[in-house]
Amino acid sequence: MEPQLQYERITRESNLASLTELMKTCFNMKVGQDYFKWKYFDNPAGEIVAYSASSEGKIISYSGVIPELYWENGKVIKIYQAVDTLTHPDFRRHGLFKKLANMCYADIAQSEKAYIILAFPVPVSYDGFVNKLGWEKVFFWQFRFCYSFVFKAFSLFPEFKSTSLHFRSIQNIDSQITTYFSVRKSYFNLEKFFDAKTFQWKVLLNKHKKYEALGIYEANNLIGIAVFHLDSPKSCHLVWIDFIDQAHFNFASFKKTVHHLFALTKRRCIYTWSPTSNFQKRIFNRIGFLQNPFNKGPFKEKMPFIVLNSNGNSETSLWKDESNYNFQGIILD
Repeated sequence: MEPQLQYERITRESNLASLTELMKTCFNMKVGQDYFKWKYFDNPAGEIVAYSASSEGKIISYSGVIPELYWENGKVIKIYQAVDTLTHPDFRRHGLFKKLANMCYADIAQSEKAYIILAFPVPVSYDGFVNKLGWEKVFFWQFRFCYSFVFKAFSLFPEFKSTSLHFRSIQNIDSQITTYFSVRKSYFNLEKFFDAKTFQWKVLLNKHKKYEALGIYEANNLIGIAVFHLDSPKSCHLVWIDFIDQAHFNFASFKKTVHHLFALTKRRCIYTWSPTSNFQKRIFNRIGFLQNPFNKGPFKEKMPFIVLNSNGNSETSLWKDESNYNFQGIILD
């Protein structure tokens, strides 16, 4: 028997308390209503497009996409990223995943002739996205990791030249941060767009992850930013490493930054999602960042990256090639 459900678009007035309960039930993730307000409605790129199904006044399933600004071949465009597709275990196998997702896509199509949506689905959702909703797999994302003793060994090679960088903690948005983002232009075919407001929202005001940010300085000039998360007493998760231009994103600068992170955090391991651009991969390899080729052991996880493209005015083929992206962990929610 089909359940009697009510469907509605999620807004600021929705029952966000139900979302916290559903997140705990489905993902064992404890978050408050302020998390959803921050993620869904404070985003500088715009508010979430999401639909829910409710039973007896409680949300039991929902699906949504948040707008994101991306660089595409030197111009900034709006795309979307799928987030938080959840259904209570008691209401699964009723087609809610597909129904609510299609409601989101139809809503977007009312105002946009063409759209692109990105997603990094959990295993339980992957089949539904690809086989029921027509998404395309681009690649599987893996971690790279570097242990302190490996880094020290690589640092003995003569090619490791010193560089006069220094680092300062970023606690708020100042004029140098604002200037950094206004001056920085993309040197990748595809990457997330950041300005000062987006950086503040995503990093400094994050309601889920306790991120720490470092400014990377050459003399008194801000030339880069590193964002990391201390997720265990032994490891440091590097979620973003960025430089103002490609000339500064070089071997010596990255090596100096990693050296500083090991010294600052006193962790034995630094890990990050594997870079997708070829020049970044070469730098990571030379530093001593490894990738686990097996299905067991540390950092074995593989995350699918998939795309839904409505075949409009965007350069469609770009989004199907892993090497076009500058993907880093900061883009995940």
